[in-house]
Amino acid sequence: MGVIIRATTAPGIEDVAQDEGSALLAREGFPAVDAGESGACLRLPGVVVWELEPGVTVDEVRRGDPLRSARSLFHVAVHVAEVAWDGRTLASLLRGVERTELAELHDAESFRVSCSRVGEHDFQSPEVERETGSIVRARYGTAVDLEAYAVHVKVDIVGPRAFCGYQLTRRKGLDRRYRWVYHPRVTLRTPIAYAMLVIAGYASRPDALHDPFCGSGTILLESAAIAAHGGAGMPALSGSDWDTRAVEGTRANLSAAGVAGVRVSRIDARELAATVRERSLAYIVTNPPFGIRLAKGLSLFSLYDSLLGSAAKVLRPGGTLALLVGRQRGTFNRALRAYPEFGREHVRVVEMGGVYAALYVLRLGAIDGAPSAE
Repeated sequence: MGVIIRATTAPGIEDVAQDEGSALLAREGFPAVDAGESGACLRLPGVVVWELEPGVTVDEVRRGDPLRSARSLFHVAVHVAEVAWDGRTLASLLRGVERTELAELHDAESFRVSCSRVGEHDFQSPEVERETGSIVRARYGTAVDLEAYAVHVKVDIVGPRAFCGYQLTRRKGLDRRYRWVYHPRVTLRTPIAYAMLVIAGYASRPDALHDPFCGSGTILLESAAIAAHGGAGMPALSGSDWDTRAVEGTRANLSAAGVAGVRVSRIDARELAATVRERSLAYIVTNPPFGIRLAKGLSLFSLYDSLLGSAAKVLRPGGTLALLVGRQRGTFNRALRAYPEFGREHVRVVEMGGVYAALYVLRLGAIDGAPSAE
């Protein structure tokens, strides 16, 4: 069996992460093979797995870090072993970790341990990190260094299952790729924004795009990055929000990322058609409020109805509307029935910090005499 790489992503976008990772691995000279049953048993919600061709060593993967530029992932680790334990107690987990051979630590100058946990357990992640660090130090004689470590030991616990490996990503993760000047508590995570753009078709064919609920600018930042990476020139990108702080914050975040030429305006999304030129957009990609933490008193039906009506006017024929809808999917579907010009191309559920949102991708049908988005 070759080296196995495990990576975390948002539950619901595993296919996007798998495809992006496979392409990056091939590009960096680490082509993956079919992981078969060994890979299937490691795949969990929000986890993707690759097995590399035989002959590739763990050290080569650690030094090459082939997934360092992935946009759909949070953290990446070389998988060492699934830990045998009772699925409940810290003592059993630590006995399992102690039985796991971490060969890279024999010659390592230093290490650190981190733990991620999903589910209910009778212990906390810092306890796992502290006790695992003691086990590793006693067994291998390797020094602990929390900052300039040579090897990053990772213990991932998902319900009753636990895994050991070597984390390749730095402590902040691949999603922390921007310097946020403005970062409100409710912010769309970058891998989800990237996946929205991939699923909407923007990543393969960048074109004029607007985000009418730009928030802190995540979708606009990812749109600009995708276009820049593609090398075909920057399309017309714009965003808007009714909140002045969001408008100013998005501008500041774009500037901090070195992104120029994106127009950001204060516009109520319900008045989008009055401010954006008719048939000027190929894409609207956005994350409207769910009515949970933000806009609690807002009529979501009215919001969806206005957004769909405006999108039908400002999108070109064949243009795409991609948006996330929270628990009120019935409300959105009811609003959508009034706009038969939109075809439903894709719907999937994405988990966002404990909230399960539906990603809708709608395509505007042909309109006589109007320019096409194709």
